[in-house]
Amino acid sequence: MSENMDKIRAVLNSHIPMPEAIGRRSSVLIPIFETDRGLELLFCKRAMTLKRQPGDICFPGGGMEGNETPLETALREVNEEIGVPAENIEILGSADYIVAAYGAVISPFVGLIKNMTIADLKLSSDEVDEVFTVPLEFFMNTEPEAHYVEVKHEIPDDFPFEYIVGGRNYGWRHGKVPEYFYFYENRIIWGFTARLVRSLCYIIRGQN
Repeated sequence: MSENMDKIRAVLNSHIPMPEAIGRRSSVLIPIFETDRGLELLFCKRAMTLKRQPGDICFPGGGMEGNETPLETALREVNEEIGVPAENIEILGSADYIVAAYGAVISPFVGLIKNMTIADLKLSSDEVDEVFTVPLEFFMNTEPEAHYVEVKHEIPDDFPFEYIVGGRNYGWRHGKVPEYFYFYENRIIWGFTARLVRSLCYIIRGQN
């Protein structure tokens, strides 16, 4: 089937750029509560019965389903995991998304939880063991501890080296991925969650 320039022009004009070759798309909501201590971020501790990342601290979220938009995914997940309906969330905007080295993208949204207190939350015991809050001011005034993980290519022996200049000696590039750690009371917030928090603080400060 031949393509004409008008069709190509129309497709490209309506295309929303996304990272190429993404295997999984996920969304999270960064929930903000207004309390007596000021603005606080709410975190979930993943259930210890989960197969993936049990006990890790995270924001409510998960993989996109069907034809959902990233925002629809975040709103569905926050309702399923901690019982906050969409009508109680004022979406303040989007934070910077994360592209994982293993081919996944995480889209974060920031939402103010309204007309509910933390005591009103209904946790899904299958997914969440507990929730807790941390003052936003703590993160704004605290730079996380940073460590770096090296990302390298592992090339299988049956790779067609004969197709590329240099063959087995091709100059594959390596990189380093930051892993950030926040320590608050007896909590350790790290990984993608810490990256999202750090990024949000940089955006609020106008440093992005």
